[in-house]
Amino acid sequence: MVSKILPNVSVFALAGGDGNRLQPLTDFRAKPAVPFGGKWIIFDLVLWSLYYSGLRDVGVLVQRNAVSLADHLASAWPRRPDGGSYFRVLPPEGFNDPIKGMVREYQGTANAVYQHLQSVHRRDDVLIVAGDHLYKADFSHFWEFHKGLNADLTVMATSVPVEEAKRYGVMVTEPDCNVTAFCEKPQAPCEIPGKPGLSYCSMGVYLFKREVLEAYLTKDAYNENSSHDFGRDIIPAMIADGLLVYAFPFSENVAPGQREPYWRDVGTIDAYWQAHMDLCSDDPHLNLFTESWPVGTVHDSAPPLKIGGGDSIISNTQMSGFCIITQSVVRYSVFGRRINVTDSLIEQSILFDQLTVEPGCVLQKVIVDVDPRYEIYRRAVIPTGTKIGVDRELDLSRGFTITESGVTVVPSTWFEKNSFFIDVL
Repeated sequence: MVSKILPNVSVFALAGGDGNRLQPLTDFRAKPAVPFGGKWIIFDLVLWSLYYSGLRDVGVLVQRNAVSLADHLASAWPRRPDGGSYFRVLPPEGFNDPIKGMVREYQGTANAVYQHLQSVHRRDDVLIVAGDHLYKADFSHFWEFHKGLNADLTVMATSVPVEEAKRYGVMVTEPDCNVTAFCEKPQAPCEIPGKPGLSYCSMGVYLFKREVLEAYLTKDAYNENSSHDFGRDIIPAMIADGLLVYAFPFSENVAPGQREPYWRDVGTIDAYWQAHMDLCSDDPHLNLFTESWPVGTVHDSAPPLKIGGGDSIISNTQMSGFCIITQSVVRYSVFGRRINVTDSLIEQSILFDQLTVEPGCVLQKVIVDVDPRYEIYRRAVIPTGTKIGVDRELDLSRGFTITESGVTVVPSTWFEKNSFFIDVL
């Protein structure tokens, strides 16, 4: 399945963001470790794309709630037969800031890579990827584009509605894809000429010449006026200095098994929920059922899905192992592992691992978070007759989060606060 290995390329995956807009799902998880699609996490798609593209020895830059991601990676990615590893988890090494003195955390995306530059000294190019977006990408095409232009930096780019572009780095490019201007999170994003309503935005994926990256990160590290960020500081400086910076059109990168390129920023609860509803559709934009680029994850001994006695109606729903559904109606929903539902109605909802829904419950447009630190035998419990996503004022009084589009999020702390859990032995 993997017939190529990209030579002399180091890889860093940025996986240390706070994920504040995804709270409470990120209270006890790194943002890339938030579950996706039932059995996966967000970062699984990125890591498997790197693997199928022929890239190895990925440095995963972690910071907040790092254990959640490190544990998953250790379980999902055993060591190679030759004794090597597919990835390395890289916490902050420490940095002697000219103003603050010794700092034991990353000061920004650029500083995170700077702290680990010693690991790339023998490589020609350095690939930096966002670990908290959902996308499938054949990075070998990206690399070929970069090498063909002899670029100092190539940025993976996509078109985004202008009203959403304020969250990204926005570029101005020439017809040959040369980037002439770059502004991180502008208040008034510029539109693509001839494409009103769209801006050309960075996906947070960069491919640098190694020696260029080293020079700019070293200079930036001791600039007391810098925010040590690729989009705010490094890329604009390179453009101002006249270096060759190009934008790679993601629209030309269709991974095997996909009918079209797939990239989603799931940095908000609403976007995260919408990505799951797309999975439940009859013809989803993201194909997780392809044999060409199958996306693996943690292997466990969970038995398969079971539909119990009585009349159940299940449609447009994705379920993982060890789910038991009895006499219930489930529509447009995604279930993690070890979920037991009896005589209940669940619609347009996302249920995380290790949950029991007792009889008479109604969940509509709900995300149910469960503490990822639970032992395998523990189950969070939604008590008999509970209705969530039906009465807004009641849900707010329970401490639930309700988004602008009406998604209700049940935090894992609700179960602990009310002792709504059982141990299954």
